[in-house]
Amino acid sequence: SDRASVHVINARHGHVVATWCGVIDPDLLGSDVLARLGKFYGQALIGVESNNHGLSVLTALRRVGYFPIYYQRSPKYKNSVPTDVMGYRTDQVTKPLMIDELGKELRPEGKLTLWCKETLAELRTYVRTDKGKMQGSPFDDRVISLAIANQMLKFVWFSEFQPKKEPPAGSWGWWHKQAYGESLTDVLNSNHNR
Repeated sequence: SDRASVHVINARHGHVVATWCGVIDPDLLGSDVLARLGKFYGQALIGVESNNHGLSVLTALRRVGYFPIYYQRSPKYKNSVPTDVMGYRTDQVTKPLMIDELGKELRPEGKLTLWCKETLAELRTYVRTDKGKMQGSPFDDRVISLAIANQMLKFVWFSEFQPKKEPPAGSWGWWHKQAYGESLTDVLNSNHNR
């Protein structure tokens, strides 16, 4: 009975260009909704909340071969490096930070532009209680989805999340890859680095 929510943000100008919200099985959310939206928007970086049913969503994305999927980064090193843990984990530390950063980006001087009236309605009821707990009334699915999408803007340009560009079928580059097992771009880059 839990609702799932998805927000797509154009990383170049900060406009929320698509939203989806509904009740769906987690595996179908991954394979039928997220993978299709990601492909439609040019192999978009997908950040899935890894709490609760998120593991089923992530497993479905991996099963259909979708790339790129957000992997957590390790803060142990000076330059944060990707780990092998898929998804964005919301907890007592990350949730207040992502909500505060979302609030900053939604202010007039921020980068996000949002036209979805359902998301705006949820944002208006999202509060921090006297005990410090953050919640929406009656729902906060869209708020959390938008906050995670906003977090992905920090990582979307990282090289490990860049979509792998394959040469079009029948092109010279495609034939070269079929014959030699490597793309012309890889060959040119390796020759350039020598």
